Amino acid sequence: MLDILDNRPDPKAEAVKIIRAINRGEGIFDNRRLRGKLALQVRQVEAATIRSYRVFPAERFELLPQEPAQASPYLEHTPSALALRYADPTGLRAELAINLDVFEMLDRLDHGYRPTVDEIQGYYLTLAVFKNILGSAPYQEVLLTPTGHEFYSVTRYPGGQLTMRLSEETPTYGS
Repeated sequence: MLDILDNRPDPKAEAVKIIRAINRGEGIFDNRRLRGKLALQVRQVEAATIRSYRVFPAERFELLPQEPAQASPYLEHTPSALALRYADPTGLRAELAINLDVFEMLDRLDHGYRPTVDEIQGYYLTLAVFKNILGSAPYQEVLLTPTGHEFYSVTRYPGGQLTMRLSEETPTYGS
């Protein structure tokens, strides 16, 4: 996190890493199928046979240091958090504040960690506001999965046409 705050690398490239971790927290473990897109589970339903995810294009996200609101040219300051920012063509803006605790949780999720109930509640409280704002954004793609391994993509095109297809190729075992 300190490296991102100090060196300020490409915001789009860094956002992909955070998106991958959020996707893992949402239950999608093979991010290659999404090609950098963010997939947020619509809702968790007990004993559901199909899980559904809203999909948001990666190019609408960027990860930047979160500047303090009272930043002054006369005082030295440094950001202590990151902001994952979303902007869509309709003007909707959403921001996920990522402090050190949330960053650590996302990093652990990205490496396959399964959080405890307490950790999930803290992480999801932070993510809930971001998800609610994104929930009001127009979206053109939904992922459906009955197994968690096989994903179907339902996409709406500008003319109103809907298509459903198997989402990406299935990875081979051990790849």
